[in-house]
Amino acid sequence: MLRSAGDLASLALEGIGATVVPLPVAEAIVPAEHADCGLRLDDPQALLPPALAHPDPASTAPAARAFLRLALTRLAPDTAAAHG
Repeated sequence: MLRSAGDLASLALEGIGATVVPLPVAEAIVPAEHADCGLRLDDPQALLPPALAHPDPASTAPAARAFLRLALTRLAPDTAAAHG
């Protein structure tokens, strides 16, 4: 059972998928050696800045790869090319 945004971010880092969580959650969960797996998203209307937490795209399910590709293209176009 998932009880928090931290649970979602932890699962994403384990390769289960990708998720959007508040930036402070991503910063607390994503280890420094995997900093490229947490991406700050700019949303001026968000109460807390959001972040995309994800594993290496090659190790995820096809649906998660599609979500990650779409999210990076729409929400962070400058980094989409770096993540394939």
